[in-house]
Amino acid sequence: LVLAGVVPSSPSALETLRSFVEGGGGLLVAPSPAARSIDLAAIEELLRAHLGEVREVALAGEGPALVPGEGPAIVPPGPTGLEGLSVRSALTLEADAEQTSLRLADGAPFLVLDEEHRRAVLAVGLDDAMSDLPLRVGFVPLLASLAQRLARPGALPDHPFVAGEAPPLRVASDVSALEIVTPTGEVMSRELEHGAVTLDDLAEPGAYAVRVEQGGRVRELDRAALVIVPPADEIDLTPHVPDMRERPSAETQRGESRLPVERWIYVLVGLLAAIEGFARLGLVRVPTRTG
Repeated sequence: LVLAGVVPSSPSALETLRSFVEGGGGLLVAPSPAARSIDLAAIEELLRAHLGEVREVALAGEGPALVPGEGPAIVPPGPTGLEGLSVRSALTLEADAEQTSLRLADGAPFLVLDEEHRRAVLAVGLDDAMSDLPLRVGFVPLLASLAQRLARPGALPDHPFVAGEAPPLRVASDVSALEIVTPTGEVMSRELEHGAVTLDDLAEPGAYAVRVEQGGRVRELDRAALVIVPPADEIDLTPHVPDMRERPSAETQRGESRLPVERWIYVLVGLLAAIEGFARLGLVRVPTRTG
């Protein structure tokens, strides 16, 4: 779950967020320039870090803006694509050193990561209001690395994805059977192979639900999957090479030999513009009447 510039304020929303995090869900918080510590105090306990006020930062891309912290390494050694980061403002963070993965050049925490509890907070937002982080080459790899660290165990594939093949999705170890409920209500059984299921024929647009048999009890999960199918003629990327051996018919030749009316208009306008230009240069003598 990513909270980008928003903080739940109602008691019900805070309780839902707490249940999600304490249930093992990952959480990433990125502030907005208008963030206030009094509003952020509600989620400090979940993040295990103190969130202060937004302060001005004078880092304009001169020298390294980020340096590794004492916490988990989130970027590989060497070039990261984050060099020369320009930061105008940042959220004041206070956390244990062993959870500070990245620091600003002035020593202030930039990224606090609690891998054990899958929680993280950035000192800048995910847009360009506080820094130019989204414009950096290393922005997407940084978010991908965070997503891997914050994901639930078993949520990531064991092997790299193969283009054109549906990746197997791991399920809980105590799940003995799984069924898919399509948007039209059709129930389809899926076999489990080595604790994983492959969903390769869900082409019907709409919301899907999943039923699992777990511990001898069948329950239906929330409808959390949505399949959108665009028109086939808009996604067909098959290259088409015309067969030059096929000779067009006489009607096609006659149709292609004539220009549409719209193209004749463009040609006429172009000729008139050329004549006017030549006349201005004195290359065309335009006859005039004399009294």
